[in-house]
Amino acid sequence: MVYIKQLQKIARIGRHKISQIQKTDVLTLYHGIKQKDEEECYKLLLGYDLSECFYLSCTYDLTNSLNQNVLKNAKNLNKKNEGGLYRLFSSQKNIENFAEIFMWNYYACSEFNKTIQDKKWIQPILHGYIEQIVIKTTYKQFSTTIISRRCRHHAGTRFLKRGMNEEGFSANFVETEQILIDLESSYKKPSCSSFIQVRGSVPLYWFQNPLFTKIKPPIICFIYLYIINKKIKISKQLRSFFCCHKKNFGDLFSRYGEKIYCMDLVKSFETSTKNNYWQKNTN
Repeated sequence: MVYIKQLQKIARIGRHKISQIQKTDVLTLYHGIKQKDEEECYKLLLGYDLSECFYLSCTYDLTNSLNQNVLKNAKNLNKKNEGGLYRLFSSQKNIENFAEIFMWNYYACSEFNKTIQDKKWIQPILHGYIEQIVIKTTYKQFSTTIISRRCRHHAGTRFLKRGMNEEGFSANFVETEQILIDLESSYKKPSCSSFIQVRGSVPLYWFQNPLFTKIKPPIICFIYLYIINKKIKISKQLRSFFCCHKKNFGDLFSRYGEKIYCMDLVKSFETSTKNNYWQKNTN
């Protein structure tokens, strides 16, 4: 079991403190004979550095956006006439309440959640980036917070993770939220706003060969190869490609609403300076 030894406070949303993990340790719960797979996984776990880009909050749900947290909190506290950023979330700590795609330790906590009664031991960890600054004007003080949430599905290094998987998750999907809070407003009725934008790989079956020595390897699309090889227009296997694409946008619609604007960030050409530099170093 991995437990956290040291935290560093880096931000605050209302009365909720957000901390970054500094030190962790592994506690052995079983002293019996280990299998080879367990030994390999244990070595990989020891080599994993959780002191960079991993965050948590004991009272605030970092896996969900500010809008979702405020609405969820308002429903639970409607009878007590409390809401906003005042009430703590520790009483609602259940793994079903968190957004599992942004909960880095979801796989480890899913079975642990079934065996314990006190859900306070379930602590979601966010993998991403968080930063907060305070802006002072003549009449007001605002806090600006950036929270980037990295999806735990289909994540990996460049060239090795591209496109989307069979479950409809695009590679290296990241949700970035910008939170603006008026520090002079009350916790029960805060003046705040939240803006969300997401990015990810193009939600299609495609890849780039990492063995190419070019700075921009050619893009290979599975649908194009399938049509060329089979010489047919539509088939059952080809429809599965579009079903995964439909799952991807269906998930976006369910979480962010019907109005979604897509931007193409793929470069159509490279600058001559970059190409010349690459050719000189590869020749």
